Amino acid sequence: MTHRILAILDEPQTAPSCLAAAGAAASCLSDIEVEVAQFSFDAAGARHPALVAAGELEMPDAHPDLQQIYRTWINGHPEYRGLVEWMAHPPQDEESAAAAAQYFQTLVLAYPLDLPSADILHAVLFRMARPFILVPSLWAPHDNHAFGRHVMIAWNGSGGCQRAVHGALPWLRSASRISILMVDSGRVAHEIELILRENGLRYEVHQAHALGCDRAERILEEAYGIGADLIVLGAYTSDGDKSWDQGGTTRHMFSEGALPLLMAH
Repeated sequence: MTHRILAILDEPQTAPSCLAAAGAAASCLSDIEVEVAQFSFDAAGARHPALVAAGELEMPDAHPDLQQIYRTWINGHPEYRGLVEWMAHPPQDEESAAAAAQYFQTLVLAYPLDLPSADILHAVLFRMARPFILVPSLWAPHDNHAFGRHVMIAWNGSGGCQRAVHGALPWLRSASRISILMVDSGRVAHEIELILRENGLRYEVHQAHALGCDRAERILEEAYGIGADLIVLGAYTSDGDKSWDQGGTTRHMFSEGALPLLMAH
């Protein structure tokens, strides 16, 4: 079955990172299609109710710099030509965008530099309801295989974490090494063991204690320490509904980390 990825561009500054992440993620899989679309924002910075395709037609809401960035990127990466393509017929409002996202298994985006663009993360997390790969604003792979070679699962037992692991299975299957990190927990939960064993995946377990420090800091420290290049975890929310975990694990992982994250709510 073809795995379909939707890469969402927003800012000229972060577009190369998003494209690099989409290409790196695709290079790990054998049967893959990637489409690229642009979230459009109005001048006031409010969320615009449309996904605008940055294709050959000059769409009035499309950012011309993003079109050129894509063309420059694909010209510099001919191996992705025919694999990473602009979305031909984008949704025209947020509701249809959420519906269109259901035709993709994974979304990819870069952490925004401009604060208003954080609405994209909210829309992806809560409206589109798909696992998503988030890379740092100015991320670039260190080499052609610097994505998903060593995957670390920051397990917390939540439904979001289970969905993230299921969403990460294509990359877990291609990984050379899989680590499970348990922070302030006992033995590895049966759920995560079952998912990995049913897919014939071998793994190692790391135990850690927060010891009064921020949980996100501990997760990142462990990931850096063991040489992981992708972290899989569930997105934390403050009330389990529609608000961010303000100042907590999710926001810290987004803003402070230097590694790609694969997450789900």
